[in-house]
Amino acid sequence: MFSNHLFDNHLVKACLAAVFAIGLTACSSSDDPAPPAETPPAETMAPEPEPAPPSDLETTREAAMAAAEAAKAASDAADMAADGAEENTANLATLQTDEMARMHAMAASDAADAAMAEYKKAKAASDAAAEATTASAAGAANAIAKAAQAAAEDAAEMASDYAMKASDVAKTELMIDGKDKSVGESSLNADAGMLTTTNDDDSKTITGRLDGMDPMNTVAAKDGQAGAQDNPNTDADEAETPMAAVATMDVSIGRTLDSSDDTARLMLVTHYAGTKMVKVFDYAEDTSALTPGSGGKVQLAGAATPADATDDRFADLTYRGMYYLATGITDNDLVAADPGTDGTNASDTVGDDAEGMRVYSYVDTQGTEATNDDTTVHVVLHSSTTTGGETSNQYREVDIAVTLPGVGDSDATPPEIELPPKTASVMAELADPKAYDHIHFGVWAGLGDAEEDGSQTVDDLGIGFVQSIGDGMTENMPNQKSATYSGDWVAAIQGASEGAISLEHGPATLTANLDKATLTANLTGLATLSGAIDGSAFKGTKATVADGDPHGLNTGGSFTGTFSGGFYGDMAAEAGGVFNFTSDDIADGAFRGAFGGDRKDDEL
Repeated sequence: MFSNHLFDNHLVKACLAAVFAIGLTACSSSDDPAPPAETPPAETMAPEPEPAPPSDLETTREAAMAAAEAAKAASDAADMAADGAEENTANLATLQTDEMARMHAMAASDAADAAMAEYKKAKAASDAAAEATTASAAGAANAIAKAAQAAAEDAAEMASDYAMKASDVAKTELMIDGKDKSVGESSLNADAGMLTTTNDDDSKTITGRLDGMDPMNTVAAKDGQAGAQDNPNTDADEAETPMAAVATMDVSIGRTLDSSDDTARLMLVTHYAGTKMVKVFDYAEDTSALTPGSGGKVQLAGAATPADATDDRFADLTYRGMYYLATGITDNDLVAADPGTDGTNASDTVGDDAEGMRVYSYVDTQGTEATNDDTTVHVVLHSSTTTGGETSNQYREVDIAVTLPGVGDSDATPPEIELPPKTASVMAELADPKAYDHIHFGVWAGLGDAEEDGSQTVDDLGIGFVQSIGDGMTENMPNQKSATYSGDWVAAIQGASEGAISLEHGPATLTANLDKATLTANLTGLATLSGAIDGSAFKGTKATVADGDPHGLNTGGSFTGTFSGGFYGDMAAEAGGVFNFTSDDIADGAFRGAFGGDRKDDEL
């Protein structure tokens, strides 16, 4: 037994040794298969080594890159703010008084530009850090990047602040979108006076209340005069003697409208009242004298009809030009009894229609009176009749010159030289309205509460503005000579010591001395402005109120403020500007508005 157990033990040990040594699956003295051996556990993997802490160089590079990215975000934010400011001010009038919104928008844009410049610095510093080979070099670049980041963020905040200011102020300034003009929630259409709306009962209502329900505001024409030449041998001032007067003639220069909510009033100038010298005629005393004729001929009033019906009865007509009717002219109307005194009267006027008539002349050689022999007679067409296909024209005789009485008195002490009567052509200065081609301008002012009768008064000085309706300011400015512009001014004027505010207008004359780069704007009846020209723009700070100002301003008072403007159209064809002047505590008054003018064709 002992030997068997010992064998058995040796056998087990041998089998186990074989299993572990060569991987046999069984070793037994019996024929039964051996059970499967257990799979040994997999060998444990060695853990990854701990990464080395980043070097100072790598850390600094990453910091510089982060600073550049932050600077880029700040620059983007600044651009967005500036774009918003530009959008909010896109429809501002081209020029206007106290235009703070545009100034804030420009400041926002400048801040956005500054933020972009700082981002570029940060990006360049980040790139330098990435290329650095030492921690100290990367650190220097990182410091630049961080400083640029801080500056970019400051600029972005500034852009945001200015954009917000631009948006807020824009609500108080004039916006123009086509014919629509608005300040805040108050708006009107410049054509509102012409527009109507159909009511439910098919009646028509004018949309937009107008001054006097008249869509056009008016300006009076100037009184015209033409004087006889001074005689150097006498003290009489004949040249100051008017030859004809022009009655008040209304000329369209614009519109005065109220907003639909009755909170604002707009006076818009679309035309200016220029002037032109015209020839004037008056009907002859014999108003019944009509001369029949045909074609370009006239039958001589005193000619006998020859038996052979030759053309000796007719005289050729010569066209003498376009003349304007002036009624009531007589010889003695035109010269006062005393030299230097205006001798015209209210009947010496140009016809209200101000339409010229063609004046013709012929030589009368057949007159029955000696005084009519070989004299020139002037006529205008009176009527035409056609009989049997032949047209007969009837003409009315007119006067185109008047006889001035003699001057001087030989019995006077001291003796004066007597001058005989003389004839002179009668001229008149008529208003000549013309639309501006490049600008329109005006003033927008707030209205106070309505009175019991529904009337409203202007409550503030409002906004003077100029709007470009062409291609903007002149690019091809002339660089020499002078130019004169004739036009208008319009303003909200407050009388001295916080007096009433009213909207007023009048004629304006601008003188631009391009050689000396100076500009003077004479706002007739209001003030004279003086400033300097810089390129196609001008500006100044000097205003002198006109003597005898009728608007309540203190003549000779001290006024401070500014005016600015520019030239528009080809070769500075037109000019326009805005002005804003006041006095301490309104003691002398204040005035704010706009002006414009059209250059004389024969200049530049």
